[in-house]
Amino acid sequence: MKTNFFDFSFILKNKLIMNKLILFSVILGLLVSPCFADALYEKYNVGDDGYASIYGSTWRGQTFTVGNTSNGVSHNITKINLKLYRYGDPGLINVSIKATDGDGKPIGNDLSIGSTNGDTLTTDSNGEWREITMSNYRLQNGIKYAVIVKAVSGNIFNNLRWRRDESSPTYLGGEYVYSTDSGSSWSLSDTEDWMFEIYGNYSSPVFSVSLNSPANQTITSDETHDFNFTVSGNEVIYNCSLYLNNSFYGNNVSVSNNTSTIITSSSIPDGFYKWYVNCTASLVTNKSKTREITIDLTNPVYSERSISSRQVGTNIEHRLKWNDLNLSGGGYIFSFCNGTWDGSNCNYNGDQVCYQETANNSSVDDGNCTLNYTGVYSFTGKWVNNQSVIDGSWGSYGEGNDSDSILYINYTKPQQAIGAEWQVKDHGTTINLSITNSCWNYNNNIISLKVQASHNHWTKWSCRNKTGWETLRWYHSDSWAYSIIYDDVYEEAIYWNLNGWIDDAYVQFNSSHCNEDYSECWSNVTKLITSTENVNVSWKVWVNDSVSNENQSENFVYLTINDTIHPAITTQQISTNYYNGTVNLSDINLVTDKKSLNVNVSATDANLQSVWARLYNSITDYIMSLVSGTIYSVDIDLSKGSYNISSFANDTAGNENNTANTSVTVSDFNLSTYLTLSSDYYWDTYSEITANSTINKVKYINDTGTGVSDKINVLGYYIDGTECEVNDIAQSVAGGVCEYTHTINKGDNWDDLELYDSNYGNGTPVTITETSVEVANDSGNEVKKRNVTISYYLPNGSSAPAGTFTNSTSLNICTDSDVDVANSEFLRYYNGTEFVDITPTNNATWELKTVGSKNFWVIKDDYCGSDGVLDFKVKVVSNN
Repeated sequence: MKTNFFDFSFILKNKLIMNKLILFSVILGLLVSPCFADALYEKYNVGDDGYASIYGSTWRGQTFTVGNTSNGVSHNITKINLKLYRYGDPGLINVSIKATDGDGKPIGNDLSIGSTNGDTLTTDSNGEWREITMSNYRLQNGIKYAVIVKAVSGNIFNNLRWRRDESSPTYLGGEYVYSTDSGSSWSLSDTEDWMFEIYGNYSSPVFSVSLNSPANQTITSDETHDFNFTVSGNEVIYNCSLYLNNSFYGNNVSVSNNTSTIITSSSIPDGFYKWYVNCTASLVTNKSKTREITIDLTNPVYSERSISSRQVGTNIEHRLKWNDLNLSGGGYIFSFCNGTWDGSNCNYNGDQVCYQETANNSSVDDGNCTLNYTGVYSFTGKWVNNQSVIDGSWGSYGEGNDSDSILYINYTKPQQAIGAEWQVKDHGTTINLSITNSCWNYNNNIISLKVQASHNHWTKWSCRNKTGWETLRWYHSDSWAYSIIYDDVYEEAIYWNLNGWIDDAYVQFNSSHCNEDYSECWSNVTKLITSTENVNVSWKVWVNDSVSNENQSENFVYLTINDTIHPAITTQQISTNYYNGTVNLSDINLVTDKKSLNVNVSATDANLQSVWARLYNSITDYIMSLVSGTIYSVDIDLSKGSYNISSFANDTAGNENNTANTSVTVSDFNLSTYLTLSSDYYWDTYSEITANSTINKVKYINDTGTGVSDKINVLGYYIDGTECEVNDIAQSVAGGVCEYTHTINKGDNWDDLELYDSNYGNGTPVTITETSVEVANDSGNEVKKRNVTISYYLPNGSSAPAGTFTNSTSLNICTDSDVDVANSEFLRYYNGTEFVDITPTNNATWELKTVGSKNFWVIKDDYCGSDGVLDFKVKVVSNN
């Protein structure tokens, strides 16, 4: 029997074939596996065309690098093959492996040794490959070693001869080395390479990678970071790479064993990282453990603020919302006006700080400058290359004539100052200048002052974010330059007045207003206002995170108000019974997990400022808008979940009031309960609906209340590709596509849809497509809008149809032989409550229907009366 499977029984029956198969398996294993002994690793064994003699103190060798001609793995040496022959009897031949120094010369003790009887070598000058067994030693990949050969008992008449390539040597992993003093000194030559083969067996290296720094879960603001690690094992050199979130961030290809090593990575973006180090040696890669590090380069920022009150005699709460990756627990510093907030110290002035630089680089007090100031301000100045500048004083000046003397002055910023005024006096004029707040906001907190004045004392000032010196000088010239001093140099005094607050710094951190990882936090502080009405109060906030990224808020200033009446606010009303939006009609059972809540209250106050709803789950405020009178309202779209909502109102004095908390739960919202799609969908005589899944008929629902009716009396539609009409209004439609949007409201009424063909002929069927439903709030009634396109055929002709039915104006639907009764639909009659099927017994007649300038035919039965209203219709299928 033929089969696709190999018949092993044949082999079992034939011992000869079985033995050959075993031998083949062993040979194959030796070829493909580096784990077997005596694999050839490094060699130079072609091109020999010469020799050199070895005897006595004349030793020769060849350096080699592991991996130069092999697969680049460390291995244990087992033997060396050398191409040799003898001249006379050289005696015992010793072979050894040595390390090499930075110059490539042999150094140190023997690492591996072996020997062979030189007297048994061939005397043929072509030489023979002599195998020499070596003692065990692990040769490291990428390291240069030396093979040293010596015949100590030999002489000029009895010596060893080693074959070499002396005409075109090509080995790149080492050089020829030789010694004439028994290895005490060595020389190098790159003009020949010697015949050698290094054999050994491979064993996987054993090593591990340990991480030293940074510590696990370190947070730093340094985008350039040192990652320190150590590799320990039986290899000498490793190739290691750094990974952050599995992305490569640098490497070191020559990491030494048991040595602390650093890979520096720069420009690491903001973020959270998991980092590790991969190291490879001799085909083996090991990975360190994983640590976490956060790089945070972003200063904290605030997005919202609030003040609970500005009422005198009450506690005021200041609140700021801060965002940061790792806000510090004690980072909020609130600075206020000094004292009791009664207004007396809000325009606080510090000591008048005066600085006067002398020609000998020291400050003096001439009675106009206070030189013993020890406050938060500091200032330094110096003359550069001072040459015979005459000392001046605040009330007078001296003149010198030196083109190289320049005065430089820098001032550090008082940390909590909000304004300053400089006063600079030269020999004839006092110049006052206010320093803008922007000058105080530089990171280096340095105010640098530039002044240049011609003989008419024109002066220029500026501030900058630098730490270098700027020049303050006067000179006589019609133009100025920063680097040139003209005729006269005047040394004068400069002082400043600072206003704002200095004392009463307040620190508070309220963790109850922070989320778990501090990425969003509200800071607050409460202070008692004891001032009178219409007093300016200022406050400012400094904040830092755990890696010293810092920021500060703007300076908030407001007036106190003597108003103790809180706004009146009624119980909030929350309505949850509708949905705003558009959904696809891919499924009749429409379900959404979002709901729009409407929150409204009535709020009144003589100084009403703001009304808002607060969602406590996320500490989010939603500002309400005035709807009418005193009613304020806001819509909030929420996903599925539970929420707590309160409404608030405040006045311009900071008085605040709020409603009780209301708990709200948003669950899955089944939109199909608001879309009445009953099983008795109804369309006109000649049309059928197909929309996604086949729907035979559609029921439209009307409002039953007063107002404009949504009932469609006549619906004109596209059939000839040029126009469509809705309620007798012609509309041109580009591309021959006509869509009609109909609003469906609560109620039970049916819409009467009638179709016509402007050519009064057989029309092309148009597919009905339901694309979307729009749902909105309509005074408590849910409103749905459905976009549809209708598919239908019209009867033939501009007169009573011929060829379809008996050419007469009347026929009995049930008995006429032209009517396919089995496939015709029964008449459907609306009795005021529902549509019921009836069996027609009266004659049905064709009726010409006129819509605007259009005519079309319908079947009319007088069973329901002759009031002209189409109370029912019938679809008649012809047997013709």
